[in-house]
Amino acid sequence: MYLNIISDHYIEAIVAAIVGMACIILGRVLAGKSLSKIKVSAYLFGFVMLAYLFLVGIATGILDTSDFTLELFPFRSANLIPFAGFTVEQGLMNAVLFVPLGFLIPLVFHGLNKRGWGKVLLASFGISLMIEVLQLFHEWRSFDINDLIFNTLGGLAGYGIYVLLMMLLRR
Repeated sequence: MYLNIISDHYIEAIVAAIVGMACIILGRVLAGKSLSKIKVSAYLFGFVMLAYLFLVGIATGILDTSDFTLELFPFRSANLIPFAGFTVEQGLMNAVLFVPLGFLIPLVFHGLNKRGWGKVLLASFGISLMIEVLQLFHEWRSFDINDLIFNTLGGLAGYGIYVLLMMLLRR
């Protein structure tokens, strides 16, 4: 499923990442901040992260405006009970979706060495919560606490992979 999304939308993801990076660079210039103080690798990983976030928006349906509504109480479906209706396949898909986020965060935002897992936990939880809340405003989407749990765990797994890889590279 996710591979189809990547193959169908990679051009849009690249364009979104280019526009996003241009906005970040322009913002730094307008704020009078030096562009040379940031490593080229941070810009590269930032570009990859923006493309990834765009693809997550496609995969979760939050960028699909065809069924978007601004009804006052759009709660069509919400699962607030952990593990109710849980399937292993759905849990794994949600975790896998967020593994790249947990891996990319420390590459883009240097200085996460101390309590990095906590920052990745908060970022994964926050982005997942934003997605789940935005899905409430789509007719065919729903808020699911299981998605929130497994997205967050996927982000932590991605950070774990990052930490292990860095330990191996330092040897």
